[in-house]
Amino acid sequence: MGDRAKKEAGERLARELRIAMAQTGIETWTQLGLESGVSPTTIDNWIYGVTTPRPHYLTKVAQRLHPFTSAGALERAYMGLPAEEPPLIEVLRDLAPDLHELVVLLRAQADQAVLSAVRTALEERRQRRSGSEEGSRGGDPELPEIDPRS
Repeated sequence: MGDRAKKEAGERLARELRIAMAQTGIETWTQLGLESGVSPTTIDNWIYGVTTPRPHYLTKVAQRLHPFTSAGALERAYMGLPAEEPPLIEVLRDLAPDLHELVVLLRAQADQAVLSAVRTALEERRQRRSGSEEGSRGGDPELPEIDPRS
């Protein structure tokens, strides 16, 4: 790879890295190097077209930037290949536990709201009956308790 091609490859890699760094809160090439276990000088050499990144080091950098990039995505950027879209199935698999937890929480909130509405309606009914029957019979009718688990 010629000098110009290496420089362009480094610029593409730098763009990919900057996007993932912004999403993970990493602000400098030095910080990225120190946190990924790759020499900051090595990263500088890649992005300025001095050296070609080795897969082992790209993997270390990608692990630090996970889930916002991967070693394959960094290598594709360096080579000038279009980014691969993550397979939908993998994305859905990653989201499934969070979606399940959300559904459980929403159901619990709905159940609490229904239970509260039923309790309020029963209390109002007791008060109406108690007020109207006290005048005619003087008694306070008892309504059966509702088990909230049923």
